[in-house]
Parts: sequence; structure tokens; C-alpha cells
Amino acid sequence: SGRVWATRRTTQSRPDISKQPTSSQHDTNSSCYSGGIHIRKDMSRRPFVRPVSKTGWYFQHPRYLRYMSREISCFFIGAFALLMVLTLERLGHGPAAYEAFLGALEGPWMAFFLFLIFIFAVHNASSWFNVTPKALPVQMGEEFLAGKYIVLAHYLVWALTTLGVLIFAGVI
Repeated sequence: SGRVWATRRTTQSRPDISKQPTSSQHDTNSSCYSGGIHIRKDMSRRPFVRPVSKTGWYFQHPRYLRYMSREISCFFIGAFALLMVLTLERLGHGPAAYEAFLGALEGPWMAFFLFLIFIFAVHNASSWFNVTPKALPVQMGEEFLAGKYIVLAHYLVWALTTLGVLIFAGVI
């Protein structure tokens, strides 16, 4: 029972660290002296850096791919927002400028672009709705509300807002 299981390490037992540098350790090519501890440069530790592809890292895991699809969809939503700002700017210049702008937006390429924006907007909204329970847990007493109810509430508000916009626009 008198046995010591852990031994104390001294700086003399480690060749790469010593408290007092000797005259040979002052060589600038092979050592450095920092903070009272001498560390040999050839014995310094460098952290392992895992090689990661700069362009395809998000294909390694489905979670990364979902993250990048959300991020890429923001570019299309931003393009639509810019289009709406330009529409309002043209509307401010009068009916003739607005009609000319709408005429420029007609065509199969613009229809495809708007459809693509719609798909990315639905994807972006639904992916954020599905992540919401992790970002915004609702606590009721000691228990947390199940995530499916939070997601369902978001989809319900989305559907009601869409219905309200369609009624206000006179489509329904």
C-alpha cells in the first residue's frame, strides 16, 4: 500500500524541455527560449490538419449537403428580392417605365427563373421550419414541447399567411 503509482516528471528526464538553457542551446537555428521554458524547434509539435477539399467538403455527409442547399438557396431568394426592388424602382418612374419593365420580364427564361426561385424559396422555408425545434425549444413546465408541434405550427402559419395574401390579391 506504500507504493507510488504516479511518478513526478522532471524537466531533466525530457530532452526537449529544460528550465535553464545551456550555452549550446542558445543556437538560434535549433532552439527557441520562450516563457522560461526551452523548447527545441526540431521537437516542436504541430497539430494534425486533416486535408479538406475546398469545393466538395459538403458532399462528405448528408447534414453538410442540407446545410449547403439552404445556403445556396439564399442566393436565389436574394435575386428575387433584388428583382422586387427593381420593380418598385420602375414603378416609381411611372406607368410607362413599369410596363416596359414587365414586358422585359416576359419570356420562357424569366418564367424558368421565377419557378426556380419558387422551388428554392419553398426548400429554404421548409428546411428552416424543420430545424426550428432544435433552435427554439419550447418549454412547458418541466417538459419540452415535441418538435413536431412546433414544425406543424410554422407550416400552419405559412399556409394561413399564403391564403390571406391570395384573398387580399383577389385570386381567391
